[in-house]
Amino acid sequence: MYSSVAAADGSGNQCIHAHSDEELEEWIERYKWRQSRKTAARQQHLYSYMAELCDEYNGDDTDSTVSYWLQLLLLLMMLLMMIMMMVMMMMMMVVMSHWVR
Repeated sequence: MYSSVAAADGSGNQCIHAHSDEELEEWIERYKWRQSRKTAARQQHLYSYMAELCDEYNGDDTDSTVSYWLQLLLLLMMLLMMIMMMVMMMMMMVVMSHWVR
């Protein structure tokens, strides 16, 4: 639900503050549920390496800190994925242009 207080503080849907005790309690419950799902996924070996990196980068894991090199590696991996997607799109455009003729 869109809070009128969220609109009043200027941040809209991006507001990070609870506007009532009930809203704070709801977000605490959501956080606990998310953490329990992550724990279950880790125990069943269903949690991916990229998800672990993202959690560490976002500070979800309070036991570890991400070094400068790990952050750089994550950014380079994302950049490489973007380049690969662009190359694939260009290849598809070339194939489609020959197919249309």
